[in-house]
Amino acid sequence: MKMVPSVITFLKTGTPQEFQDVLKLYPVALQLVKDRTRKKTAPDLLELDKWYQESLGEEVLSRSLPHLVKEELVRLMTWKLTRGKFRPSLLNFVKSNKEEAVIEATRDGIKAAQNNNLTSATTAIMALKGVGPATASAVLAAVVPQYFSFYADEVAASLPALKNHKYQLRDYKLLNVEMVDLAHRLNTSEQKNQVETEKWTPHRVELAVWTYYLLYKHKQDALTAAAIFTEKGKRSIPENSTFRNWEEREEEEEGNTGEGNASRKRKKSVDDEPLPKNQNV
Repeated sequence: MKMVPSVITFLKTGTPQEFQDVLKLYPVALQLVKDRTRKKTAPDLLELDKWYQESLGEEVLSRSLPHLVKEELVRLMTWKLTRGKFRPSLLNFVKSNKEEAVIEATRDGIKAAQNNNLTSATTAIMALKGVGPATASAVLAAVVPQYFSFYADEVAASLPALKNHKYQLRDYKLLNVEMVDLAHRLNTSEQKNQVETEKWTPHRVELAVWTYYLLYKHKQDALTAAAIFTEKGKRSIPENSTFRNWEEREEEEEGNTGEGNASRKRKKSVDDEPLPKNQNV
């Protein structure tokens, strides 16, 4: 009997070709999300996603000092809420930011991101109202995809160490490290096999993981039709795998931050719901 590998098995053992095959199914997963949206007045997810994936980064980088304007940040938030969990209060908070504040915060964040400084980049952008680690990561993934991935709920759900994630900066750091590691493994494998394809970035890997997670949960026949499966779902971990035990990594992260068990009692961030009406973040 042939079975579709679990999400965690795919992350551990997926080959570059399999990740590429999954990434080709991204439009299928996106349509699945769109079809599950019942509101007739919902924004056009396909149009928003095309803008986010193909146009936003290019437009931002065309400016002498790369930054987002308020309209772009609002549209980015609309994309995020339409593709993922809908948290209506976040959009109102983002709309309350002044144009100058958006330009300054995103300019500083992108500058730090181009130097691969995740903490400084996200912290700068999070100075804006309604912007937490997940929204800040959406800016980074669009503009500097070679270093950063988007903190999507589905991607976090794919990682055992983030099972109880609270949308904190430390959670995004952990998620991004895993996407960077996976990109490194896939690129190393392609170089070893002398395969010339588009280089894997943390953002491309994140898109593939998001796609696999959604299709595995809701439309496995799409994965089966694309022949992304193995006999009985059994696979061996590639020799060059950079995959590490996520539970151990979680303990390591806690040890480095000194949070220990207290990390499980973290305060909610701006990406959580509900939010107080007068919250200023």
